[in-house]
Amino acid sequence: MKQLSHLLSASSAKQIFFWSCILTHVLCVYNWVVDSRFLTWALNFQASNCYLGEYYCDIGQWILVNGGVSFLFSLYLFSILVAGIYGLFSMSRWANGFLIFSFLLKCFFISQSYFLIGNYHHIVFFLHLAYFFAKNKVLGVWWILFCSYFFAGLLKLNFNWITGQDFIVDPWFAGPFLIPLCVAAVIMECFLIFFIWSKDKKKRIVLYVTLISFHFFSWPIVGYFYPLSMLGVLIPAIYLRENSSVSIALLKKERGLIFISLIYAFVQFPYWIKGEEARHQGLARAYGALHMLDGNRQCDVSIRQFGREKLPRGAESEEILKQMLNGQNSNTLSAREMATVHYGLSTRLNCDPFVYILQAKQVCREFPKSYVALNFSSWRENDLDDEAKKSHLSRLYRCDDAHRKPSSIAPFWSL
Repeated sequence: MKQLSHLLSASSAKQIFFWSCILTHVLCVYNWVVDSRFLTWALNFQASNCYLGEYYCDIGQWILVNGGVSFLFSLYLFSILVAGIYGLFSMSRWANGFLIFSFLLKCFFISQSYFLIGNYHHIVFFLHLAYFFAKNKVLGVWWILFCSYFFAGLLKLNFNWITGQDFIVDPWFAGPFLIPLCVAAVIMECFLIFFIWSKDKKKRIVLYVTLISFHFFSWPIVGYFYPLSMLGVLIPAIYLRENSSVSIALLKKERGLIFISLIYAFVQFPYWIKGEEARHQGLARAYGALHMLDGNRQCDVSIRQFGREKLPRGAESEEILKQMLNGQNSNTLSAREMATVHYGLSTRLNCDPFVYILQAKQVCREFPKSYVALNFSSWRENDLDDEAKKSHLSRLYRCDDAHRKPSSIAPFWSL
């Protein structure tokens, strides 16, 4: 009887989390259709948005430019629909097969544009992997949720979050409750989250209430997409946690889940190593690192192109390079203005240096046999006169038309 109950519980968990995955795809489609940034990117695709390497981006660009956007997006909708239809009648291999296909198509779209990435996709990505590979689905999903909240809590351990300076807009609970609630969010994600492994049901209920409240509190600040995506997984996970036996000790039997969580932890390393500096530099975000609100940052950006034939001998000497980086030449392009006009970037992306690194490389493609200098500075609105609190980035790229890609004179990973 106990074995039969276990089998029924495992089957229910698989089916419930299947529908949670389907819900995340439906929300994604709704967000992409309603959000004009996706449509603008899809209809006016440029390789400068792609960040996963020249050859992969070239193939993706060729597919999208030659009518692939409409076809693949329609295929994405179709695969979600078919997966749902199969899921209504039985949890067959066909249902999971079309879910996997939907997952891969979504990953392809996101990989083709840095502007589409976000926590709501990163967390859902690892939750899908847990659903696909974990033997114990309840343990797998809760382990990824545990890691996600804990990693996010570590990012909040800084003065700007605690004081509320990280909010893009004034939160509806601003005032005397701002700092206590910000501190409460850190306590919840760094400490209370461990209650999920507790045998004390009262402790787990405290955690459930705080997690659900946290997402409802965040809704007016971050919009509907992230809270609904998380609640669509969290609420079923709570129900299954209270109706099945879950222990962290079972993790040792889940080799696939351990491997997935190690990858998840690895992509967070840039933040842990470089701290506050890395929080406003988007290279880590492109590969799955979580990120917090970036506040109302302002920035100055310039991208300058220099023809090699106009440079004197020894143009690669440090002195000449410094002159180029200081803007002592012509053909100045305002990358910030270009990005804002063409894409209508969000507050987070508008002063993200990685956006302009991609733009600089695109300029390199347009002007082979030349140099492209990127200068970037960003600061918080309250730190305009404090030079020590400003973030600076200077890069010089040598454009190589033989391979149609720039080679960075400065180490690219030094961001």
